[in-house]
Amino acid sequence: MRGKGNCHTVQEEGNIIRQILEDLYHGNLTVSGQTFRRGTKYARALARLAETEDALGRKLAPEDHPLLAKYAMASAGLTSVSLEEAYIEGF
Repeated sequence: MRGKGNCHTVQEEGNIIRQILEDLYHGNLTVSGQTFRRGTKYARALARLAETEDALGRKLAPEDHPLLAKYAMASAGLTSVSLEEAYIEGF
C-alpha cells in the first residue's frame, strides 16, 4: 500500500483491510444481488422462519405485531454482527 504520496501505518493498513472485508461481507463490493436456489438448506431455513413468524403473528394481538417485528430485527442484527465478526476473524 505504499506508493507515491500513499504512506500508511500498519494500523491504518489493518483498518483499510478490515473495511474491505466488511464491505465484502455486506455485499458492497459486488455487482449482483444476493440470490439463493429453491430446495437448498438456506431456502428451507427461510421457509421455516417465515412459517413460524406467520404462526406467531396469528396468535398475537394486532397491537403486539410491532413488538414481534422489533424482536425479529434485533435478533437478525445480533446474528449479523456475530457472523460479520466471525468472517473477519477468519482472515
